[in-house]
Amino acid sequence: MTRQTRPLWTSALALAVAGCIGGGGSGDGGGGGPVPGDPCTATQHEDDIKVCSGAAVMECKPDDEETTHHWQVDDDCSAVGQVCRGGACVEAGGAADCPDLAGDWTFTAHCQAELIGETYQVSQDGCRLNVSPVGWTGSVDGGGRVMMGGDAGGAPLTCTGTARGDRLDVNCTPGGCAVSLMR
Repeated sequence: MTRQTRPLWTSALALAVAGCIGGGGSGDGGGGGPVPGDPCTATQHEDDIKVCSGAAVMECKPDDEETTHHWQVDDDCSAVGQVCRGGACVEAGGAADCPDLAGDWTFTAHCQAELIGETYQVSQDGCRLNVSPVGWTGSVDGGGRVMMGGDAGGAPLTCTGTARGDRLDVNCTPGGCAVSLMR
């Protein structure tokens, strides 16, 4: 891969937002998810599905008559100094709470077509991200939500989005530029 040089403001449109914030259920450790008493399905109970809701591990359990099912707290991770990830309590801190985004990321889609194919280096320290050569900083949370921002030719630019494996999809503002990158 060759690194192309572009003006700083165009480079700024590259990456993304989240910063170890909560959100979403589905076992990602975020602040969303079911609350005790929310309905769930018999299949979720039979499959022993567990999800995170804040620091709690939630499990689908039948009521006394076993005709309906509801989410109930199975474990309170914060009571033992842990966080909820993937439907289980795990140790907090470090890169274990965040996906590994370090490496070379290449634009595959961009509102400025001339940037497609350009590559940037992302380094990571725990949940904190740095982008070279543009000097942007940001963070990623356990669910892959990313927040990235920096100077874009004298004006601040912020990008937010989600990383899934080797793909990063973000939207940058102001301007509303949709961007996709692959590692």
